[in-house]
Amino acid sequence: MKKQDVERELPIQLIRSGAGISANLSEAVYGSRRRDFFSKTRIALKEYFGPPCMA
Repeated sequence: MKKQDVERELPIQLIRSGAGISANLSEAVYGSRRRDFFSKTRIALKEYFGPPCMA
């Protein structure tokens, strides 16, 4: 991938990931069940921190 492509694509990916985290947290807060809250919060945290590193 060219440097120009990376410089253009990176901000778009950051915005998308931030929007996904925000959407999941919003669903968690306004979910109808406690189970939904924990599930959506867990998904948002995984998106924020990324997958665990396997070293």
